[in-house]
Amino acid sequence: RLLLGGAELRDPFGMACRLSRAQITADLFCGHMTADGQVKLTGATVGAKVGLHRSTFTHPAGSAISAEGLRAQELLLEPDVRVEGGADLGHATIGVLHDDPATWPDRLYLDGMTYQALNPRLPADRRLGWLPETREDTSRSRTSSSRPITPPSASLPRPATCCTPESGFQ
Repeated sequence: RLLLGGAELRDPFGMACRLSRAQITADLFCGHMTADGQVKLTGATVGAKVGLHRSTFTHPAGSAISAEGLRAQELLLEPDVRVEGGADLGHATIGVLHDDPATWPDRLYLDGMTYQALNPRLPADRRLGWLPETREDTSRSRTSSSRPITPPSASLPRPATCCTPESGFQ
C-alpha cells in the first residue's frame, strides 16, 4: 500500500510524481493530494484501488495524469476540480472506473482502455456527451488516441467493448 494523501508534489514543468511500472500489491491512495506537474503511472500495476479523489492535478503543457497501460481493480478519478492538462488512460485495464464527468480534462486519451463497470451508472448519451468527437494534441505522435472509446449502455451488465468509428460501435 502506498499512501500519498495530502502530499504536495511540485515540478510545474516536468514530473511531479513518477510511479511508472510500479508494482503495488494493495492500494495507491492519493486523496487530497496536490500535483503541479505530471503524475506518471504508466505501466503500473495496482492490486486494488488507485484513489485519485479529492485531489488537484495541474500540468497545462501536457498530461497531468499519464496512466497508459495502468492495471487496477478500481480507479477513483474524482478530483476536486477539473484536471488542468490532459489525462492519458490509453490501454489501461480497469475493473471499476469511478469518475465525475464534470472534472474530466479537455484532453482525454482513452484509446484501447478497457473496463468492467463505470460508476456512477449514467445513460450512454451522458457519457458520450463528455467525449468530444475529436481530441487533437499536436504534441502527441499517436493520432489514433483522438478516438474515444464507447462506454456500454448503463442498462447492459456486460463489460465495455472498445472499438473505433471505422469498425462500428458496439
